[in-house]
Amino acid sequence: MQLIPNMQNEQKKQILNEIENIIYLTTQQVILAEKAIKNNGIIKRDKLKSIMELEANKIYNNINRLSDIEKLSAITYKTNNKEASFNITILDKNKNVIFQVEKEDFSQIKDKLRIDDFLRYDEKNEYVCSSGIRKFFYTKKLTDTDKYFVLSCDIDKMPIKGKGLELNIKADIQSSFSRLERFHKGKTYLMWLNIKNAKENKVLYNKNDNSEYNTKYCLSRLSKFRFPKTGLLTGKEILNAIDKEPIKHLLDSSEDPGNYVYPTLTWVRLISGDSNEKFLYITSVYEKDFIQNIDSSLLKVLPAVIISFIIALIIGAFLFRRLFKSINILTHTSKQVNEGKLYHRNNLKGNDDIAMLANSFDKMLDSLEKNINDLDKKVEDKTKQLSNSLKEKETLLKEIHHRVKNNLAITINLIKLEKSKIKNKDTLDSLTNIQERIFVMELLHRKLYESENLSFISLKKYIKELTKDIELSYNKTNYIKINNHIDDINMDIDNALPCGIIITELITNCFKYAFNGKNGVIDVSFKCINNKCYLTVKDNGIGLDKNIDINNTETLGLQIISNIVKGQLFGEFKYSYHHGSKFDIIFNI
Repeated sequence: MQLIPNMQNEQKKQILNEIENIIYLTTQQVILAEKAIKNNGIIKRDKLKSIMELEANKIYNNINRLSDIEKLSAITYKTNNKEASFNITILDKNKNVIFQVEKEDFSQIKDKLRIDDFLRYDEKNEYVCSSGIRKFFYTKKLTDTDKYFVLSCDIDKMPIKGKGLELNIKADIQSSFSRLERFHKGKTYLMWLNIKNAKENKVLYNKNDNSEYNTKYCLSRLSKFRFPKTGLLTGKEILNAIDKEPIKHLLDSSEDPGNYVYPTLTWVRLISGDSNEKFLYITSVYEKDFIQNIDSSLLKVLPAVIISFIIALIIGAFLFRRLFKSINILTHTSKQVNEGKLYHRNNLKGNDDIAMLANSFDKMLDSLEKNINDLDKKVEDKTKQLSNSLKEKETLLKEIHHRVKNNLAITINLIKLEKSKIKNKDTLDSLTNIQERIFVMELLHRKLYESENLSFISLKKYIKELTKDIELSYNKTNYIKINNHIDDINMDIDNALPCGIIITELITNCFKYAFNGKNGVIDVSFKCINNKCYLTVKDNGIGLDKNIDINNTETLGLQIISNIVKGQLFGEFKYSYHHGSKFDIIFNI
């Protein structure tokens, strides 16, 4: 007991030294990373200058050839699938703007512009996380004039390569941060700190802070957090702790946010800075995690006890399994039977209660398996009977459809034969109408006869063949095209037949009255959405009377359609005109 405190203090010092060594190494790595990123920025700016100078010379040569400078437009530069643009400005001899492709203020910089030279101009705002607006301007004097040509661009919007380096640096830095995770569950991050606001001696972090737009701090994108994990520390306390001993304070946790009750050690290290801002590397370690890493001296005297305890558990488990082996077998058999393996048996021997229970359970399974086999045999025989009966009914129904189809086809041929003997146009039109209506029914029964399912037909094939027949019957003196837009759905006879009659009536009326002998187009569409069907027939003809009541008219065809829609489909029948007649039928299936 006298040695334990000394051992723990020595171990605490050792862990502290190891943490501070990792912090030192990570700090040096971040300093090198910052230099690398700055050098990368210099390379990207030099690349941007080269691109600007090249584009400026191209535009400069074009301007000297152009008689009208207002024909100029912004130049787009593209790389890595990203675009940015250069703005073009023409100044007079006093460097006042006389033309711009895109509006830009030159009042602050016009006296700083130099011919064949670059000007960097930054407008920094008050926010720590924002670099403000950073622009490059390149100036050239136009030949034989007192005018100046200026090419400008936003530095931050130019897609110059180099982002991969920053991503690699970020991965390396975050990997370094993770080295401390074996000591604690605290926080490690990089932060810019505004010195002026930090000296006000107020708590640095407020839950209402905006991560991007605040004047106190800004966390680097190399960090995993958006807000500093400083608890109730003030900016002044953080500044005073730079490169010194860790600060002892209270911090909350991710499991208990806002409750600052956990003792914490926080190290603050300077990466870079000036009189306005400091770039800091901050690591916070919970003392409870720190203490947990200090080995208890008691652990050094307990191994034998723990080993003995484990051995005792193993021996107890072995004896327990020997004692309850029969129960385990019975339990296993029950699980197998529950999973459907009725053939599984216990096969336990003996005169004890568990063996007798297992034998009774096996006999019950034998009886159950026999009954199930008998039931399966009866079900199989009954299924065969039902299958044979169903095949007989399907054959009979198919024969009915076949005979109805043949009778209707004979009727259609008789009408065609009769039409060939008649000269009266009205009589011919009436017979044609009757022929088309019968064809609707004949085609339906033909499709049912040809279908594998005698209750449903393919509506798309049905309507396509129906419209083709109507087109062949009426499309003799002029060319009228029918376009079909039909969903590929299967529909029963109770709905398919009314739809076929409606389409026949509407298309027939279009051929007769919509085009006055001219060419035209008829569109037929049918869609079903959530059991609601939308049938639309539209033409580009002359249309109906504007005052017509589509559901109360003396026209026979429209009366038939209205009666079918309301009496059989229980739906809605609508008419509208827009560059032709449009008929909408809406119903549920």
